[in-house]
Amino acid sequence: MRDGQIVVSPIGPGNPTRVPGGLIHHWIGANFLPGATIDDIIAVVRDYVRHQVMYRPTVIASNAIDRGNGEDRLSLLCLNRALWSRVALTGDYQASHFRVDAKRWYSISETTRLQQIDNYGQPDERILPQDVGTGYIWRLQSIVRAQRDGGAYVEIEAIALSRDIPSTLRWMVDPIIRRVSRNAFTAFLRGTEAATLSEAEDPKNAAASLSLR
Repeated sequence: MRDGQIVVSPIGPGNPTRVPGGLIHHWIGANFLPGATIDDIIAVVRDYVRHQVMYRPTVIASNAIDRGNGEDRLSLLCLNRALWSRVALTGDYQASHFRVDAKRWYSISETTRLQQIDNYGQPDERILPQDVGTGYIWRLQSIVRAQRDGGAYVEIEAIALSRDIPSTLRWMVDPIIRRVSRNAFTAFLRGTEAATLSEAEDPKNAAASLSLR
């Protein structure tokens, strides 16, 4: 990671883990941001208005619903480009932030509402009720950690619940799930890195982002 590499891996030998009627996907990823501080990373992670810029093309709309001292509520509209149909997810999230000390910080976020949008962007687009649809993500919880050490290490761990895959299709779908998971983690870490280093290099960016919150 000190040389600019991103590390992404599933957690556990049997990932995803099968549960009655579903799958639990557990992944972790990390990278190193030279010159970055904990405050730089916090500013980027909590800048929800700009998530649609930092994490495009997966995140296509983002907004801050409410921001507190350590508790935030936000909304995201995400497009799953790995599926054959244009399926999107609209959801609300609750995020809690914890400053351990001057060198360590972490954030825990989880879905409070998640709805599938079929045929996104088409004339027949429709939002389905919660827990209805293909179920490629039913629930999601993520933990972002940052630690200062001559720069900053950023780590993201995520646990997602999805619908189970029929045994006849697992040989085809499992590689897609792994590729999508790996790409999503890499995109998050790269997006966070680019935005964090940009703010660290130009204090005006941080001031501009504060005006948007």
